Amino acid sequence: MNTRLVAGVAILSLGVATAFAQVTDEGATKADKARRYLSLGMYEEAAKSLKDLVASDEFNADDRYLYGAALEGLGKHHEAAAQLELSLRLAPQEWRASITLPEVYLAAYKESDANADREKAYQAALQVIQLDNLPISSEAETNDLREAKVAAKSVIATLESPIGVWRSPWGGNFTVGMFHTPPRLTMKETLPKAATSCGHVCWSFEIKDSVGRPGYSGSGSNTSMQSIGRGCMFDYDYDLRLTDAGTTLTVVETAQKYRGPELTGVGEADQSRGLGAARAVFKAADEICRKITVPEIIGKPNIVVLERVGSSPP
Repeated sequence: MNTRLVAGVAILSLGVATAFAQVTDEGATKADKARRYLSLGMYEEAAKSLKDLVASDEFNADDRYLYGAALEGLGKHHEAAAQLELSLRLAPQEWRASITLPEVYLAAYKESDANADREKAYQAALQVIQLDNLPISSEAETNDLREAKVAAKSVIATLESPIGVWRSPWGGNFTVGMFHTPPRLTMKETLPKAATSCGHVCWSFEIKDSVGRPGYSGSGSNTSMQSIGRGCMFDYDYDLRLTDAGTTLTVVETAQKYRGPELTGVGEADQSRGLGAARAVFKAADEICRKITVPEIIGKPNIVVLERVGSSPP
């Protein structure tokens, strides 16, 4: 439950007259009572009272706004968001629902880990930042809007982090997180149980914040699984881009330096013949890499697009 958000909504509601629709005296009395419930944190009572009000006057934007606040107090994030969205549709000029939605959708995302909620939180926060030329009548409202924009920027910063779990096009999972002390942002493949090697490509590299531009960059080793040992090995540079509210991670990997094959083991027959045989195997593998793989890889960017499947590493 987002208690900080609901408390702020309740306080704001107490000082604003119901001006969105014509209401009866009885309806106004019930709305005032619901505001008191909200201010006291009595969300069950507020939600029950407001549910009746919304049913009797479904086009009252203020009642729907208050109903959304009560539902958020109960931790019913999706239901709260639905009421706030309706309030905004009924009264587009009213910005209270707008500044409330980012936190509600963010709370929903933290609970569901669903990309759809993440995208809604991002878009709602972006809309708050873009709010301008509003009918503001007091210094208090000016301060509320200023604080809301700061909070919206914080929501976007949270969602633009690459930390999480990602699914590759070939079905493998990759984790991005702080795996070192002192902390360094690192990306590595999560292998299935009982697996001893990557099925496609092993990634394990440090990611650094880019300076002066969005995204991240890094460097490290990328070992393609080949039939000879660990195959042709290179040093890589990486550029990362987050898009779609941080639900898509595009990795551009570019091989910068050829390192040669890494023979993880030489067969028993080769071992019995001695070091010369092992060197011959390495030389043969190296020639294959230089003739076939190196011309195809060195300096040529390879783009891999991953989809977020979790907000934090396991």
